[in-house]
Amino acid sequence: MAEYIKYDKEHRLSDFNYSKANSYMLTFNTINREKCLSEIIDKGEIELPEVQLTVYGKIVEYYIKQIPSAYSDVKIDAYVIMPDHVHLLLSLMATEYTNRLENSKVSRIIRALKSLTTKQIGRSLWQADFYDVIADTDKKFNRCYDYIKANPAVWLRKRESEPVFQLKE
Repeated sequence: MAEYIKYDKEHRLSDFNYSKANSYMLTFNTINREKCLSEIIDKGEIELPEVQLTVYGKIVEYYIKQIPSAYSDVKIDAYVIMPDHVHLLLSLMATEYTNRLENSKVSRIIRALKSLTTKQIGRSLWQADFYDVIADTDKKFNRCYDYIKANPAVWLRKRESEPVFQLKE
């Protein structure tokens, strides 16, 4: 069963270098949590739920997949496009330029993703901010990865008002 990921801060850490080679789980929400990106299809108890993307969700996915082309030092490890939010686990690779643009790389990636999807869709979908978890250990990375993969099932359980297991470090 998936664990909840606990965000340490409401927003990003002010004294942390977000251009540092590391892995980051990023979460960004639609305005007013509008459910316009996907639908979660219950496939029964044996199969995992299916994430069926809307037209908007397909546009978001297209630009997520373009991130490594635009940023050669970025790897997309996992993502899920939920009805009203996106979870994205990405890793910044160490290069000779790593750490030069202090606190900007992760924000630039999210800003570009939001901007490109807004331009193609023709209206803004996104809340201004995003949330992050710094996955700087194998344990944190694996928790984030598992959380993303299990998020559609968690969504269905929450919708059915079942209690969801929560484990905090």
